[in-house]
Amino acid sequence: MIRELRAARDLRAACGDDDLVMWAGQGLGRGGRAWVLGDAVVVGCPQVSRRDRLAVWGGTSCAVELVRHALAELGATYRPLGDAELVGEVTAKVDGVEESGRFSWMSLTRAPEEPPARQGSGDGASWGSSGDGAGRLGSGGDPGWLGEGAAAEVAALLAADAPHSYAVPGVAGVS
Repeated sequence: MIRELRAARDLRAACGDDDLVMWAGQGLGRGGRAWVLGDAVVVGCPQVSRRDRLAVWGGTSCAVELVRHALAELGATYRPLGDAELVGEVTAKVDGVEESGRFSWMSLTRAPEEPPARQGSGDGASWGSSGDGAGRLGSGGDPGWLGEGAAAEVAALLAADAPHSYAVPGVAGVS
């Protein structure tokens, strides 16, 4: 029996806290919906990262039924995403749904460290803010986090070199 999930805690329990499913679940209560059937979960989230998304998780047979159900409830604009093998199996079994592309999902096992405090070596080479909020890489070559003011620069770079990127600063679901 298909059961709708209405709270993040229920979604977390159903998917074992899968980070992609929980990311899509950010829209619950704001147009997003989630369902569980057997060993599968599907979350529909409108306009997250530039598209209507269906995060798919779990076993193929239950996932296929959930995707059919979600598409009937939400509409045909939603596209599945999740484990490449699972999405391939689901799209092969659900009429009218095709893979539109593949992408990678990066996960961290621990919280990232904050960037180092601005440290100068006396030669002006350091990681930190250039005054405009954008992070700059010092001549030492150490990596770091971009500053808050870098979003416009990143957006301009993506617009020029990757205009179809899903991860554009300021778009819902992108942080």
